[in-house]
Amino acid sequence: MKPKLLALLVLLVISFSSFAQEDYLSQKIRKNIVKTNLTDIIYYASYHLNASYERSLTKHTSFDVGFAYNNPYGFARYDILKLELNATFRYYFSKKYYEMNGFYLAPSTTAIISYNNKRRDLEYLSYNKMTYKLGINAGYQWQLNKRWLLDINSGLGKHLNLSKDEYYINFNIGLGYKF
Repeated sequence: MKPKLLALLVLLVISFSSFAQEDYLSQKIRKNIVKTNLTDIIYYASYHLNASYERSLTKHTSFDVGFAYNNPYGFARYDILKLELNATFRYYFSKKYYEMNGFYLAPSTTAIISYNNKRRDLEYLSYNKMTYKLGINAGYQWQLNKRWLLDINSGLGKHLNLSKDEYYINFNIGLGYKF
């Protein structure tokens, strides 16, 4: 009778400890990040807004969607109003699962909607064109503490529907909040 009772007790202790470990790990993993591109904010001053949202999909992959808005009504230097929408799939090479940090590769696509705004007045706003970009980025995302992270990446790509071949190179420094 005692060996059966001892075996049952051991099984109960093991099962409770495995449940406790699962709860601890699930609380520790944060699968969402909200980021802003500091490079755009510094370069374009106060008339360029941007933000992105990244969600972990699997152990090594995530999906990032974002927008950028050029507001020429503030400290405007341009006569064109632009709205950019982008989507990026990231593959992280880190050994930590679901952490969304370390080195990554990221193919991306962007749609850019442009409006002419020669007189800088909403009444004279007219649709100009819509262009698309395809590119690839490589970067590194550092965890600064439990919540904050720094993302540095660079990439190259091509505008798709312009009359001439136009390529671009980008460099970004982003600051994000993980939740």
